[in-house]
Amino acid sequence: HYSKLSRQEIIADMEACDEKIKNITGTENKIFRPPYGEYTNTSVLACKETGRYSIQWDVELPATVGNSCTTGIST
Repeated sequence: HYSKLSRQEIIADMEACDEKIKNITGTENKIFRPPYGEYTNTSVLACKETGRYSIQWDVELPATVGNSCTTGIST
């Protein structure tokens, strides 16, 4: 959990993940979502310091499709 790591530990983990992504895809990664979505000031600052964009996303599981508060909303 990132909430228990120092800034240096977070950056080291980000760099290790980025290296794996580059080895697999051949492309550099600049986006980051903290594990478990645990945003802290430290993780956001680590992203900023290393030129990454901190993002958030959720996956809607098949059992929940149609039960979202946005169902039926058109834009």
